[in-house]
Amino acid sequence: AQLGFEVLNFTRLANRVFRRYGGLSYHYINPSMRSLFMWRTLRELSPMLEEYSRTGGELSLTPLMLGAADELTACSVTPAMLESAALKFPDGPLKRKLRDLSMIVSAYRGLVAESFDDRNEDLCKLADVLDAHAFFRGTEVFIDSFTSFTALEYGIIERIFRQADNVTVTLGCESPRLPLICTESIRETAKKLMSLAERLGKPTENIFLTENHRAKNEELRHLTTDFWMPGNPPFEDIPKGERGNIRLISCTDPYDEANAAAALILSELRRGLRYRDIAVVARDASRCEGIIDAALESAGIPCFMSKKNDLSSMPEIRIIVSAIRIKYLGFRQEDVLSYLKTGVCGFSLRDTDMFEEYIGTWKISGDRFTSSEWSMNPDGYTDRLSARGQKILSAANRVRAGMLEQLMPLFARLDAAEKLPEALAAIY
Repeated sequence: AQLGFEVLNFTRLANRVFRRYGGLSYHYINPSMRSLFMWRTLRELSPMLEEYSRTGGELSLTPLMLGAADELTACSVTPAMLESAALKFPDGPLKRKLRDLSMIVSAYRGLVAESFDDRNEDLCKLADVLDAHAFFRGTEVFIDSFTSFTALEYGIIERIFRQADNVTVTLGCESPRLPLICTESIRETAKKLMSLAERLGKPTENIFLTENHRAKNEELRHLTTDFWMPGNPPFEDIPKGERGNIRLISCTDPYDEANAAAALILSELRRGLRYRDIAVVARDASRCEGIIDAALESAGIPCFMSKKNDLSSMPEIRIIVSAIRIKYLGFRQEDVLSYLKTGVCGFSLRDTDMFEEYIGTWKISGDRFTSSEWSMNPDGYTDRLSARGQKILSAANRVRAGMLEQLMPLFARLDAAEKLPEALAAIY
């Protein structure tokens, strides 16, 4: 299946299409630069603004205007459209705000375009490329796990409808006519998609998936279908003798939840279950960290926390990244310490601590790490070298020499590398 099946989100779709037809760029502006460019835009336009003339130079306005610019991009609203809308309003704050916003967004986008690409503009570019190239011709497209789409995403979907042989969109709603507040957004999405297909002259078919293939338990099946139905008491249709597989418990805070989970686990253990039969599932593991594990430990319950970890937090990756940063950023003190504190360099914790104290005392960075062996007194500007100072000095030079012995051969190979594969081989 992997030979003919590809999974993409909208961002990866843009990358995929740009790789085939051109337009791929990695010269994206980062969040810090975006803030700086918007701040500069507001400062320069401040004398010409009407509603925001007094606050144009305030830093607090920068994130608000960035958010407004991003929302306008997502909704496919151009500065010209804002200006046109402003003409339809009588004089007043709203008219002035629209004119100011039009001017700010237009100037900001122009400033960014001089030096960078904006990742938020990728879907606009993607729409233009799809107009020129039939990327989806001869394909079956499945759009899954969405409840709504932005105006830009609807523009991409329109091009998919035009080009693909068949398009299937799944929506988590029993029917477009289900009158529930919690499904209103999904119903609106269904209407827009049906209207889009009708406008393009594409035939449509509604397929309702009524059979539950996941829940084998009657109570779970009830929750997936009737839980949100108004006026339908939970589990009312299930005979009392068959209930008890699901319990709903209301807790005041995460600590209460953790203690309740621990109490339930202990009761299940007394009922004959084993630890390996029990799992605690949370929507966001990071919010429970330090709470649920502490509650379980306090109750004497062994546990293993399974959660997503950033790859860069692993020592094996951190040592590579730190070494490269040392090489190309010139032995900055923070990069050197990050390298040593990975715990996989072979230096003792005590030596590393004394090394950190020494380079902190003498503010060592850059070429001073590689020029010569250190002889400065760890106690500062004094003629006398104490026993403590001698230990720190010896440890600092020992770590310095060992670190350079590890790094310099790598740096030499990186300097000699003429192509990327050679540099990657050196790192490996």
